[in-house]
Amino acid sequence: TLSAAQAYPARMITSGPAGGALAVQRLAKATAHPSLLGVDMGGTSTDISLIHNGDVRMTTEGAIGEHPVKLPMIEINTIGAGAGSIAWLDGANGLHVGPLSAGSEPGPVAYGRGGTEPTVTDANLVLGRLHPDRFAGGQMSLDLEAARQALTDKTAKPLGLLVEEAAAGIIRIANANMEKAIRVSSAEKGYDPRNITLVAFGGAGPMHAAALAKAVSIPTVLVPNQPGVFSAVGLVMADIRHDFVESRILRRQQMTVESLGPLYAALEQSADEALTEDGIPPGDRQLRRSADLRYVGQAYEVNVPAPDGVLDGAAIEATVQRFHELHQQLYAHNHPDKAVEFVSGRVAAIGLTSAPPLGKLKLGGRAAPPREGRPVYFEESGGFVDTDVVDRGTLGPGSTLTGPAIIEQVDSTTVIHPQ
Repeated sequence: TLSAAQAYPARMITSGPAGGALAVQRLAKATAHPSLLGVDMGGTSTDISLIHNGDVRMTTEGAIGEHPVKLPMIEINTIGAGAGSIAWLDGANGLHVGPLSAGSEPGPVAYGRGGTEPTVTDANLVLGRLHPDRFAGGQMSLDLEAARQALTDKTAKPLGLLVEEAAAGIIRIANANMEKAIRVSSAEKGYDPRNITLVAFGGAGPMHAAALAKAVSIPTVLVPNQPGVFSAVGLVMADIRHDFVESRILRRQQMTVESLGPLYAALEQSADEALTEDGIPPGDRQLRRSADLRYVGQAYEVNVPAPDGVLDGAAIEATVQRFHELHQQLYAHNHPDKAVEFVSGRVAAIGLTSAPPLGKLKLGGRAAPPREGRPVYFEESGGFVDTDVVDRGTLGPGSTLTGPAIIEQVDSTTVIHPQ
């Protein structure tokens, strides 16, 4: 709520990317895809978040630049790879993309606002993936020749390449940066990419999604109806949340009902009071317990969900066993025979809002005839390929397309690669 934001402004850190993660969570609960990886590619960065079995992953190890943030927040991996990321050559003529960005002002060279450094957007334009006269639904024209000239002068000519080859190289490097971050958020956390659906959003996410999914072995890509404003949709639909924590170092034999019961009771009382202040009716409240556990001697903890209801010996033992399982998943080893230490108890206070459910459409539509065709450069095909271009508004549920194809809409463009 507004009053809570005023009292605890630090809790608003990374709220924009968090909105995207919450929107992906809504999709997970509304579809048959409970494990989703959100890839939000905007102008300056790409934000990656994992939803596993319908739940967002939380962390207290966040950072803004070099400044650590120990507040509970949604785990989001952010890298400097966006549509405005600048392509540049180092002293040895090695090609790099980002982390510097042209931003919205002056923006990519093609925007015609004074930008002089080639960007990922300029490369996509040169490759034919963007139409110069239909950017942002035709509300903005892009300068193709200026983009070609900048790419030629700054990358292609110094490298002895054709301008299209340089543009394809820029896209390949940008994708490689995102591929690494996706692996960090999935396979390197113990989650099998083959069981995950990639959700592509942000203005640029759908352009790169198919190539990213193939590279990391994710079988399915989902593009929301309005990918460009998907994070805003997530914020509108978000529940209210407060997090409460109390630290108390306890060895396993000290983790008893007598020691932990009063700790969680106090946290849950604070949680209820916060939701009461927010005006949340008792029937719309959820209190979720968790514990930060570690092996004795470790310098880091693993946050483990704790059972609801009566806190008894069985619930404590179940929490410890879950710690061993999560440690194995995250770090590829565990030590059930070693002493476990309780570090902190946590309670998340959730106030359920009246956000409308996501609508569902019946299958049965067929693909509309391609609106037109144009040559689009695909590196795997060795050059330009005649490609169908379709308006997303003409596609109904069950429509099918065979690549190569481009799907255009006001706030984004989806690229389907050749089979």
